[in-house]
Amino acid sequence: MTEHREHEIEHLARIYGPPEMIECLLPTGMFDPMAKRRDGEIVAAIIRPNGKLILITKAFYPEGTYRLPSGGIEAGESIEDALHREVYEETSLEVEVIEYVAIVKYTAETFPHQFTSHVFLLKEIGGNLACVDQEEQISGYKEIDFEELADVITQLENIEGELSEWGLFRAIPHKAVLSALRTGIC
Repeated sequence: MTEHREHEIEHLARIYGPPEMIECLLPTGMFDPMAKRRDGEIVAAIIRPNGKLILITKAFYPEGTYRLPSGGIEAGESIEDALHREVYEETSLEVEVIEYVAIVKYTAETFPHQFTSHVFLLKEIGGNLACVDQEEQISGYKEIDFEELADVITQLENIEGELSEWGLFRAIPHKAVLSALRTGIC
């Protein structure tokens, strides 16, 4: 992690609260987005005005698999700019950041590249739910009560086949969000 990124994280932590630091070792890391050699992504837990969280799915996911929206941080882009850009591309919603929930640092036993997920809790403040960027390949949305994240986590952790490690990778930020919402930190 660069010194610039460390200063940015410190700044975000002062504004939105200190994130939980999570380190996760994965078997291979040979799946998107880790294998693309990006440094990181944002994960967005968006609370709608009705109090429910937004989940997305893509046509190539195992049937019935939904997850929190996420997206890569582009070279030279700030974490917060990536957060707002990705949320807009995937949902077309305007949001307000409530809490910097977690930083998940992934490494893999057989793949030396490190990948980081920056997890945020957001509140929807405007817009209409729709995918703006068709390259995102979003095929559906679902709203859930935050306690239903436990079922989402279980499903992600139990994906079989070539997406099994991806499921484990995706489950970790969901656990951080569920823990934060249960403890009322956010």
